[in-house]
Amino acid sequence: MKKIYKVAHLTSVHPRYDNRILYKQCVSLAKAGFQTYLIVADGKQDEVFRGVQIIDVGAKRNLLYRITRIACKIYKRAKKINADIYQIHDPELLLVAYWLNIRGKKVIYDVHEDYRTSIGQKKYLNVFLKKLFTAIYILLERRAAENFTILLAEKYYKEYLPNGYTILNYPILEKTDTEKKREYNLPPTGNDIKLLYTGNITEVRGALTQSILVDKVTDVSVTFIGYCTEDLAKRIWQQVDRKNAIVIIGINEYIPQDKIKDAYKSGDWLAGIALFPKTKHYEKKELTKFFEYMLNGLPIICSDFPAWKQFVEDNQCGIAVDPLNYTEIQKAIDKLLQNAELRSFMGSNGRRRVTSELNWASQEKLLVGIYNHLIDGYK
Repeated sequence: MKKIYKVAHLTSVHPRYDNRILYKQCVSLAKAGFQTYLIVADGKQDEVFRGVQIIDVGAKRNLLYRITRIACKIYKRAKKINADIYQIHDPELLLVAYWLNIRGKKVIYDVHEDYRTSIGQKKYLNVFLKKLFTAIYILLERRAAENFTILLAEKYYKEYLPNGYTILNYPILEKTDTEKKREYNLPPTGNDIKLLYTGNITEVRGALTQSILVDKVTDVSVTFIGYCTEDLAKRIWQQVDRKNAIVIIGINEYIPQDKIKDAYKSGDWLAGIALFPKTKHYEKKELTKFFEYMLNGLPIICSDFPAWKQFVEDNQCGIAVDPLNYTEIQKAIDKLLQNAELRSFMGSNGRRRVTSELNWASQEKLLVGIYNHLIDGYK
């Protein structure tokens, strides 16, 4: 009888329905025949989701509680599962990973973010603590690279971790995704041109620079779909005059991927936007939302970071602009609005690239291959 191997994913930070962790990696591993567990900390109890056994260790209260009590609870549950492979998704669980590794378990560290630059964006840390925590993280990251298998969510992370395996956040294709995308319909006279933003809504991700478009650009509305704190939502509405032109779905609420998919199909969006302010943390990333916009036939209007500009130009799927130059943004919107052929060209190019190559199926094969290779070490 063929042995069924156990694998367990651990997170103290991410929501249980995280797109990369649950929908992509865990579901793919369960589908490949692994007995798959996901340990989370949200207080929403255990459940089984598409073959994945989700185990809840209780809600996290604050940072200190999370990195101490929650980490210990996750370790105890992980040890009880006695999995063959453990995959952690947060740097604060690296100590848990070392404990499991000492017990002879194989460990994967999935690097979701460029933590070297993200720590510098934490407003609650002073300059000294930012430098200290960055130095500590770099040391832990190097030790992890020596002891664990490393997965990378972005290609450029190889600059720091050259032996890591890239598992990119390409979108999952559904059967309906190969169908022809509905064309953008011009809004009736007097109605706003609709721009869409999906994903976590934060200041460094352009929440304020994108919302102000409703006052700076003619006849534009902006819809945000993703988690947004109530405080930030208030700041967004406070800074604009045309408050009715702003829609925020996800205030203090995580929006599951299924609902985001429905949103793509529910409106006549002119474009998907990613107008982030200048920041070192994002300038080299290939945003997950890029691929989702492309899959849904939406032209992209994004910040003109060199890597982003090259991405949309190479794929002929969008326009890169200075995120603070509203004249330039207006011209990009007018260009798309007045040229149906260009909209269709960019939308079709994006869809073709994602449906033919830039989709999760290619990454799923890589992920399952890595797990099978690690399992071979037990045989």
